[in-house]
Amino acid sequence: MRLGIKTRNEFYYITPLANLRSIIENGIFCHRNGVYRRREEKGLSIYANLYINPRNPMLYRLYKGLNRKVVVLGIDAFVMKKKGVKVSIGNAASEYSKILSVEEVNVKSLLKEVRSIDFWSDVPSIPLKRFLYSPTTNEMLTAKNLVMSEILVPLKVPKNI
Repeated sequence: MRLGIKTRNEFYYITPLANLRSIIENGIFCHRNGVYRRREEKGLSIYANLYINPRNPMLYRLYKGLNRKVVVLGIDAFVMKKKGVKVSIGNAASEYSKILSVEEVNVKSLLKEVRSIDFWSDVPSIPLKRFLYSPTTNEMLTAKNLVMSEILVPLKVPKNI
């Protein structure tokens, strides 16, 4: 029996099917090729990004744009133990998201909330402080942004994780 994403202990990488062989052989690398301008502007080009919930706007965008030739890879949550990993509450490239160290975020609460979102257009805005150990903000995130929350892994996700 395959567990649903709400109970799995993994994160997700969404990529064109054409990249699968390279990922199996080499792992998942950060995006340093200039394709993701907003990520570069925020200093994120040194991170490989994994999604907490694969059913998000990025999946649908790639699915439609690549004629359904997309693969979603499950990556063991052990990757969180790698030095320098960050958590983005919301899409990391968004100006409304917060990028924090793992220690600053109530990861368990974030995972539960993000993985419970099935239809992001039906959910009202969510207070950001719900996921922080030391809440200092009253900012809100839309469910569409929250469902795009990411685990940011420095440089590379090794192929053996």
